[in-house]
Amino acid sequence: MVSSGDDATRHIRLNCTELTPVGASASSRRAAIRRVNCRLCQPRSVATVLRAAAISSRRIRAFGRFALFISCIYNKCVYMDNPFRQMVEMDLGEIERHWTMRTTQRTPVLLLHGSSGAGRSWKRVVERLEGVAPVAAPDLPGHGSSIPLEAPASERTRVAAVAMLSHLEAMTPPLTLVGHSYGGNVALHLAALAPERLAGLVLLEPVCFRALTLAGASAEFQAAERFFAAYVSVVESGAPDAIAAMVDYWFGKGVFDAMPPPARQHLNRAAAANARDVAASFADRIEAEALRRIACPVRLVAGAASPPVAGRILDALEQLLPDACRETIAGATHAMLDSHPVEVADLIARASGQAPVSAMA
Repeated sequence: MVSSGDDATRHIRLNCTELTPVGASASSRRAAIRRVNCRLCQPRSVATVLRAAAISSRRIRAFGRFALFISCIYNKCVYMDNPFRQMVEMDLGEIERHWTMRTTQRTPVLLLHGSSGAGRSWKRVVERLEGVAPVAAPDLPGHGSSIPLEAPASERTRVAAVAMLSHLEAMTPPLTLVGHSYGGNVALHLAALAPERLAGLVLLEPVCFRALTLAGASAEFQAAERFFAAYVSVVESGAPDAIAAMVDYWFGKGVFDAMPPPARQHLNRAAAANARDVAASFADRIEAEALRRIACPVRLVAGAASPPVAGRILDALEQLLPDACRETIAGATHAMLDSHPVEVADLIARASGQAPVSAMA
């Protein structure tokens, strides 16, 4: 039990289901299931979030090793020769993140989605990575099945990274970390927190506007800040279809109006969370020193049809990161996870030391 004496407390609940062979019968799977419930008291302060996440990550690693050992004995399997399916449900103060992973001897991959998305945003990419690598795609705080962690805008991205640290440390290192859009910002903080656990980092159009300032591109930063400050104000005013400005900025003029009504309704519901992420992107204070700690190879990826600011951010990051290279996806925009899943999966496979997905098709 961790407690800071703060009255505003919540509980961290950890539920882990044992690993079971993909081909096992239903009765075998049911017999293999074990549930562990750990409760940690979680005040809303940033400091306690950091402590609680560190403790919970140690418990996850310890339980994961035990569950794998028991599962292998139960099914008379050899770890390296048999694929397993694992479902971990982790609730940090009602933050629920769901991910599925196949355990093999290949480099694991952790996928962090962008704003207004969820772990399922990677569905088309994950389908192409089936059999290529163990994949985890959690929901970021405030998205999908998760609720936001309370923190000032300047700390929100770092706190989200700390929440993801449990997932990173539950996977066998070294692994490949991948972030899209705002998930790229979280990935940068996460990589700086645990650089020794990474084999590679893939950033798909991160919205790290802070990099523009650090690289001396103040004019580009100020232009983007003016546009998005106006956008956040419109969202906060409650104006209908306020999120249309953000969608058209990143994906092309008229894209929002061309979307089917269910898609527009989903984005409108996500507008408040998106505005929080936008504010966090501009308030972020990650330092150049933190970026220099990321020693692994970094692939900086942009869509050829994306707005110019996406390329400017990658230019800045290329200056700031020790080992970075640029790649472009022809014909892609910021929506590359849906429009170009094969190309994105290829990049991830190559960054993980595997053959391109397109060559395996």
